Amino acid sequence: AGVLAHATDIPATGTATYSGHVIASIDNSGSQYIAAGTFSNAVDFGAKTGVVAIGNLDGTNYAGTVNLTSASPLFGGSLVGNVGGRTAAINGSFFQGGPTNSTPLYGEMAGSINITGTNYLGSGIFAARKP
Repeated sequence: AGVLAHATDIPATGTATYSGHVIASIDNSGSQYIAAGTFSNAVDFGAKTGVVAIGNLDGTNYAGTVNLTSASPLFGGSLVGNVGGRTAAINGSFFQGGPTNSTPLYGEMAGSINITGTNYLGSGIFAARKP
């Protein structure tokens, strides 16, 4: 939960790296549990892309590119895992950051993750902020 960034607050140029965590509910061949991992997104505002890396989420590392939606605080994309043919789809938004939710106006991001693989499903959330 937080204050969604306004489309006009998202920079048209520059870069920023967001770091945080991801947590997901996993169903691995009928065994159900919660797993957590690291999350990072290196955003290029000019190119309207981000390079996402998720580390050690249930023993799998994921990597891929997300695309920022023009005139919007939204982004999304697909990631490929290094174990078991797993893939992940993520959708997220930029949020206002800081204790007053006003500075910086795009200082945080959060969203959802959905994972698929052979006899493997996961669904969860991620949250990250830029320093």
